Amino acid sequence: MNRLFCVLACLLIAGCASLNSDRVDRRNFAIDTYFPTPNEARLAEARGRAYLNQHGSQPGAPYLAIDAAIVFPEDVQDLWPKLINSETTASVFAHGTEDLSYDDFVLYGVVIFDTRTGHLASTGSYVVADLPPRGEIARFGGYFARFIGSAQ
Repeated sequence: MNRLFCVLACLLIAGCASLNSDRVDRRNFAIDTYFPTPNEARLAEARGRAYLNQHGSQPGAPYLAIDAAIVFPEDVQDLWPKLINSETTASVFAHGTEDLSYDDFVLYGVVIFDTRTGHLASTGSYVVADLPPRGEIARFGGYFARFIGSAQ
């Protein structure tokens, strides 16, 4: 009986510890690079600063990922191979590939905001076909960033 109690206590403690940890999606959401316009970059920086003012610096990732724009499929060279080889485009193909056209999905331009400097991490950002859940830490190119949603 004592051994059973110890096992249950260990499972309970392990379960509670996982509730406080950040979930990290290690799949790379980026399928291509993207260069935001000056206005998109300005809005994304303002969104990043507003998020920091409201939530403060959260542990887990020193970067924030912000959906800054819609990217038209025609603007991405060799899109089809990039979609097929991506780790995160399952929802694009969820309804089957018959009669699939570029009008069937949306691409997003995601910028990376550095919480330490209060500015975008670089001038280049990333095109993604699927967005991670809001608040989740995910990989975008070489960055692990907390996805906070839209800059609009």
